[in-house]
Amino acid sequence: MAGASEPELLAALRRLPHFAELTPELLSLVAARARQRTASRGDILCRAGERGEEFFLIIGGAVRIAVPSARGEEVVAELGAGEWFGEMALITGEPRSASAIAGTDTKLAVLARTDFLELVAQVPALALAVSHVLSRRLRARLQGRPPRPAPSVVLAVTTAPNAGNTTLVANLAAALAGASDWPLAVFDHAGGPSASPVMAAAAYPGVTVVTERGADLTRLRTAYRLTLVRVSMTEACAAQMVKDADAVWALEVDDPPEAVSAWVRAAAPPGPVTSIRCDSRASPADATVILDSSVLASAPLVRDAPRSSAARALRGLSRRVLGRRAGLALSAGGAKGLAHIGALSCFERAGLEFDLIAGTSMGAIVGGLLAMGQESRDLLRGFAAFVGDIRRTLLDFGLPEVSLLRGEKKRAAIRDRVGERDIRDLQLPFWTVTADLVSGREVVLGSGPLWQALDATSAIPGIFPPVAVGERLLIDGWVVNPIPVDVLRRQGADVVVAVDVTAGADPTLRADVASPGGAPAGGLQRLRQRLANPAIVRLVMRAMEVAARERTLANLALADAYVQPDLAAYSVADVRHLREIVERGEAAAEQALPAIRRALRRPLETSS
Repeated sequence: MAGASEPELLAALRRLPHFAELTPELLSLVAARARQRTASRGDILCRAGERGEEFFLIIGGAVRIAVPSARGEEVVAELGAGEWFGEMALITGEPRSASAIAGTDTKLAVLARTDFLELVAQVPALALAVSHVLSRRLRARLQGRPPRPAPSVVLAVTTAPNAGNTTLVANLAAALAGASDWPLAVFDHAGGPSASPVMAAAAYPGVTVVTERGADLTRLRTAYRLTLVRVSMTEACAAQMVKDADAVWALEVDDPPEAVSAWVRAAAPPGPVTSIRCDSRASPADATVILDSSVLASAPLVRDAPRSSAARALRGLSRRVLGRRAGLALSAGGAKGLAHIGALSCFERAGLEFDLIAGTSMGAIVGGLLAMGQESRDLLRGFAAFVGDIRRTLLDFGLPEVSLLRGEKKRAAIRDRVGERDIRDLQLPFWTVTADLVSGREVVLGSGPLWQALDATSAIPGIFPPVAVGERLLIDGWVVNPIPVDVLRRQGADVVVAVDVTAGADPTLRADVASPGGAPAGGLQRLRQRLANPAIVRLVMRAMEVAARERTLANLALADAYVQPDLAAYSVADVRHLREIVERGEAAAEQALPAIRRALRRPLETSS
């Protein structure tokens, strides 16, 4: 443990969020009171149950926060540069509730109890920053966000340098810089004559190329908030760098599947390895992330071909490592779910991208098509043709022994639209929710035939028959989870945007319920209309909507931002007003855009 000079500590504090905004006088006041400390990987910085005597600010490195549990100490968060810990015990005077262990070689600024409390009293901006971080951590805990590290060093491991893997590193650097709040330093430890594309990445905004030789990860952490380091697995230092990095990318370029990944895992890194292949023919079993081979040809694609699938995949990979994976939850809602198409149109126009999709009932149908790669205009065209003649495309009345409709037309329409795709082969990860009548439980489907999952999640009880899958009898997920925000949280989404089309009253039912029997006024044409859209369908769907309202509200509380179109003028079976419903969805999404943008760009230091 060693101290550092005040100027050195002052320079380190200036690079950190929250402290960078303090005036030079206040920053000097903090630096004068603090002591710099270094810790080796595995060192225990404080223990649960101890009296709190120090406040810790991470200058460089990573710290794991662990709480006592029946299985021993369980890691609940990983903190990176710019984050702090230990303040609660100092503020409350109670024993520490968690232990802190250095996850890598780490540099910290440490304040004694009296110094911390005096500074909080003297520097209101510091007190406000502490309160702000505590509030965000509490909100993250309540929302069920997974603990996510705030990376300082991302290590890209390749075989010997060549033009292909070097160009890939340049593309990764440009995408990472575009997704980050901070400038990105790129250090090509492997070097070699093929390194020119990496150096060319310096021309991309926010990228600085580190040219000094011999820089180690500890020095890079101290000097830069975010660094991408390329190392060859043939270098003697590579194994140690794998152990010390915050995140590891194994770049499988022109190599047998898993060659680099297997070597990296043998080096025993502390965290998971992201295996990246650049072959569209590869299967998900071969790699964590599959990129188009164009990422090996030229860089930076995020600038030169920003709308290409390769550029979108690069941006998605960057959000993944930075703790900004964006999930989109689409609610059930029957015909009102057509508003999802309008919301998607707004998101596309605004340039918003999502990494994970989940939906229920109509939201699942729209979400599944979105995960296939379809855009809002494709969805609008397809649904317009479908609802234009609903008697031909959907209605197949049978003996109402199990359901009003046989469901064969619905199943055929879905299968015709999505084919025989497996959910795991979609362009984006996708989940849908159903309910199992046999077990009485919610069932989340994230694999298997897409058509079968969509058929099940839209099997409205009493209207369509249950869908038999193995020993299960599956029905519409609306009855158990109308807007699956919680599913996305469990699947690793850091930010979730929800579109809820179930809100509000439905005054359209009154006339049908008030006079259900007798010959309708208007003669045969009116009778045909009522047979094509019987009130019982709207009654059943509205009953599900009302019954699931409490679950809807609970799940909306887990979302970071949401869209709620005003659809009170339309019923859950009102397919005749497709254009108007879509326009309502688009208008509501437009109004919610500022909040959604803020959520998608939430500060990276809160990713844990």
